[in-house]
Amino acid sequence: MDAGINAQAEASQRARILPPLRVPTAVDEANHRIANNLQVLLNLVAAEARETEDAAGRAALERTMNRLGAIAAVHRHLHVADTGNSIDLGTYLHELCAHLQESLPHHRTLLVSLDRVEVSAETAASLGMLAVELVINACKHAYPADCPGAVALSLSAVAGQARLTVEDKGCGRPRLAGQPGLGSLLIDATVKRLNAIAVWEQASPGTRFNLYLNLHPH
Repeated sequence: MDAGINAQAEASQRARILPPLRVPTAVDEANHRIANNLQVLLNLVAAEARETEDAAGRAALERTMNRLGAIAAVHRHLHVADTGNSIDLGTYLHELCAHLQESLPHHRTLLVSLDRVEVSAETAASLGMLAVELVINACKHAYPADCPGAVALSLSAVAGQARLTVEDKGCGRPRLAGQPGLGSLLIDATVKRLNAIAVWEQASPGTRFNLYLNLHPH
């Protein structure tokens, strides 16, 4: 009898100490389905890229993979952090750059310096895809294919304004004739959607892209 009472007391004490188990909600189930669907899409695009012999087609599919990866990373951060619609852009971009580095040739290095900047999930997703385009463009065009080179990405915030910078020390931004490519169109559309200011600069040597974003728009 005493043993039974003691066991009940111990169980009651553990229940008071241990946090209650969280019951999965409909939102949790929806997040799980979204994550699974994104992973399926990534796997399908990766399979297509492996089977594509055309270099241009394979490069396009690899860019699509990186764009999907940017969206998946935002979703993962929101789900794990459970901070509502707010996300630390610096942490998110750090994870995104680590993912990108794995897909780059060994002689292309990403250098990151990222401060903590809180933004909405929608803004983070847009800036993530923008960073992907800028980094891939720099890795592809800034240096000769077989020459080593680094691309730097930095994020800072001063007086309510965030600055995102992508910079290389390569041959400079070429002046392209004809219609702009999909990457350039995506960059321009993202800047416009965020109501941000974008400035291209000659870094002497290389190219520097600065994006200025008001964190507290009126």
